[in-house]
Amino acid sequence: MEYAQKGLDTPDVERLKAEGKTNVQPESKTKSVSQIIRDNTCTLFNLLNVILAIMVISVGSYRNALFINIIVINTMIGIVQEIRAKRTVDKIFLLSEPKAHGIRVGKDNYATKLAEDVRTLRKPNSDIMRALKLITQFVGIIIVPVRIALLFLSLQVQGLDIQQSVTTTVADLVGMIPEGLVLLTSIALAVGVIRLSRYHTLVQELYCIETLARVDVLCLDKTGTITEGSMELKTMDVFGDSQETSRALKALIANLSDDNPTFVALQKSLKGKAPDWKATQIVPFSSARKYSGVSFEDHGSYVMG
Repeated sequence: MEYAQKGLDTPDVERLKAEGKTNVQPESKTKSVSQIIRDNTCTLFNLLNVILAIMVISVGSYRNALFINIIVINTMIGIVQEIRAKRTVDKIFLLSEPKAHGIRVGKDNYATKLAEDVRTLRKPNSDIMRALKLITQFVGIIIVPVRIALLFLSLQVQGLDIQQSVTTTVADLVGMIPEGLVLLTSIALAVGVIRLSRYHTLVQELYCIETLARVDVLCLDKTGTITEGSMELKTMDVFGDSQETSRALKALIANLSDDNPTFVALQKSLKGKAPDWKATQIVPFSSARKYSGVSFEDHGSYVMG
């Protein structure tokens, strides 16, 4: 607060820089590319399928290991989507930067906090993800004793050789792992991501589609927008003389120099020559007052806010 009136001189700047109070963009808190690849590759679901693939490959039954393609496709869908979202998030900056004379802004300023909040990685709250994880964990627990029992049955009871026993055992175990369910889930979510991208919507996680699907109430601020602070005048309901209201608005626009979204929307929509009214007093818009206004000679005062 001590700098609010006089600003900073050179010694103050050097001291604050030494304390780390400088205007810098926050470091991205998104995953690195290597972390994305690791998290999508090193999963229990993939591990179970890789072990089964290694078993059939080790006995020379290469054709029976083709089920691993499902795992590769599913993993690639997740990796590509997350890397795409990461690159977009890492490029995020302010959509508009008004020209101003600053006497103090650092990591405590609103813009920096906003950018840091957007770039922060949040774990998705997904019922589908939890259900698939629970199924995979359950299968992972029971698959070991079942595998041993099936292998023993093939070798000792049915009298099959090692190649036939392993192939038969893996075929039975693959049926216990829901590869198709996981792949179809990923494809369905990926289609949702593609459709949202047509509307310039960024999806950081595939499972965010599920979260969006559960939304039944969307709360907006007074600008009626979610991510972009722009407005457009569609209709105007007038109580009284509509011609007088239109002239007054045009006179206000002609005499005020506001640059807030409401004023800009009116300026773009109300075309035509402004009335030749003489302004005697002008009150510019203030976020504290939340209004602006002009007093006109012989025409009274008009306030907008």
